Amino acid sequence: MSSKINITKIIKDHWNTLYNYRTNRFSVADLLQLFVVPTILGTTFALFVPGTVPINSNFFNAALTSLSIFAGLLVNVIVLIYDAIQKTVKNNQSTNNNVRIKFLGELSANISFTIVLSIISIAVFLVISSVNVDEMSTIISNETRKVINRVVSSIVYSIVLIFLSHLLLVVKRIYHLLRLDIPI
Repeated sequence: MSSKINITKIIKDHWNTLYNYRTNRFSVADLLQLFVVPTILGTTFALFVPGTVPINSNFFNAALTSLSIFAGLLVNVIVLIYDAIQKTVKNNQSTNNNVRIKFLGELSANISFTIVLSIISIAVFLVISSVNVDEMSTIISNETRKVINRVVSSIVYSIVLIFLSHLLLVVKRIYHLLRLDIPI
């Protein structure tokens, strides 16, 4: 992969923010909360909840629009984080500022990962929405189509929930950052 579009550093940096601040060790709770639980919930909802609405073009349109808007907004937040880092560096080199700079760096890694997650989700949704399983009735049986629809629904619901959990992580960290400057 070209170094210009290689996202492994973003993924590694995000992964490195998932640690327990007290023990300074990897946080299994963060891994569960951000990846495992959303995947289990999405899969459970799609596979085992009776009457689950199958994913249709309206859902994909809404999801694609939402993900695109969030990706754009998050890019703007990255610019604001960069500006905050520059101002913090210029102000002072105290220990408090070093902690703030580290926090801002971690936040930028989380936001960058969420943007990448949004872009990958958009690509996956576009591919999935371009395939119409119902038109394949001459090739595959009804039962197979139902299974494919459930599996695709499971993937889509899981991706959406993983994205939302990361979006909540970013919002919570931005809130924490603002609370450092503006006490309530």
